[in-house]
Amino acid sequence: MSYSVENLQTKLDRMLLWRKKELTTINQNIEISSGEVLEINIRSGIVFLYAHWEGFIKQAAREYLKFLNNQNLYCRDIIDNLHILHLKPTITEHGVAKKSTAHANIYNKIVNSPNEIFNVKPNEDNIISTDGNLKYSILENILFSLGLDKSQYALQKVRIDSELLYSRNNIAHGEHIGFTHKHQSEQKAKESFGELYSAMLALIETFKEQILDAAMHERYKKTLNP
Repeated sequence: MSYSVENLQTKLDRMLLWRKKELTTINQNIEISSGEVLEINIRSGIVFLYAHWEGFIKQAAREYLKFLNNQNLYCRDIIDNLHILHLKPTITEHGVAKKSTAHANIYNKIVNSPNEIFNVKPNEDNIISTDGNLKYSILENILFSLGLDKSQYALQKVRIDSELLYSRNNIAHGEHIGFTHKHQSEQKAKESFGELYSAMLALIETFKEQILDAAMHERYKKTLNP
């Protein structure tokens, strides 16, 4: 069954729509709450925001690979990043082996791979994985694997690692984080969460648009990749 760019866009839109609705509701609840309820809502909001950040990046990346699997692309025609991804299972399986036969398997796979049709198993962790801890360095690896530009995310590295992931991990491990105390006022706490919410939602949108742009303009192909 064919898998068109329109199919990909429809799936990504659906993946994002319910996440945006939930996050918007959470942000609105934070804006109208106060006191202990505000503390609870912000803590919950951080956890949900991280969950949707990790969930969408992983799900959308895997969907893009499903799209590529259905394009019947020869590895000789695709960008090196994706070619490496195609080879990764073989390298992972035999890479630490000491036997020459294992090394020969890697060699033969690499030599013959240009004439193979690109195909990966998107749901396997050795292809796309967040390790349940989507910090910037892991995101950077995913972007590299897909051949996507990282510059817009690099600008938000501190926000991703320190504001979102660090806070989420502390909350998930049962630590108490007093946001209103930290920010001195409820209004400042709300503004800080709102800024984080807006920034992370923008990065999620960016990832979606990058995938659609790559699919639409065939940036996965060597000849057309800028």
